[in-house]
Amino acid sequence: MRPAPSLPRRRAALGVLLLGAAALVGTSPPDYWGQSSTLQGRTLWLEARAPGARRALRVVVSQPREDEQKVVGQLQVEFAARWLPPEGDTTATRPWMRARLVRAGTPLAPEVLILEGAPGVGTLSLSTPLLFSPACVEQRRCEQSFEFELDWQGGPVGGVLAVDWSATASVRGSEDELTMPEGLEVRLTET
Repeated sequence: MRPAPSLPRRRAALGVLLLGAAALVGTSPPDYWGQSSTLQGRTLWLEARAPGARRALRVVVSQPREDEQKVVGQLQVEFAARWLPPEGDTTATRPWMRARLVRAGTPLAPEVLILEGAPGVGTLSLSTPLLFSPACVEQRRCEQSFEFELDWQGGPVGGVLAVDWSATASVRGSEDELTMPEGLEVRLTET
């Protein structure tokens, strides 16, 4: 009869098994294909007398031949805002911001960004699914337009809000579609 392995030996064997499983998962291909396009926007400057900024974005997904794979995706806008108070004024009340995406004239759920710390900074991410109509299946070109809107909120205080932003449009196939349609292209532009 063979003696039972010691506790340290069992733990070591379990550790080797867990590391092997993690390595296998880490090297496994995803269950779908994906492609994206990123746009780095220019800094937006907001102030009390010019409190809003709008940027029009267009997502185009094209492929050179018809394909039966369904294409789904999302648009994500990330931004970082910093408040630059009036020269010499360190006690001024900070403004706050409202940000939202608008699709086909319909505002999507707005988000609020409250600037914290000194001098007042914050980051936020907005995202929405890409809804192609008709569905982006068996088409050579699918297109959708959005507006990214920022609005200064709060009392009439001095200073300036500087907003750095970027947007990413990503598309993918549904699960079990491991092969990307040949020649598929994703473009995200500011119009």
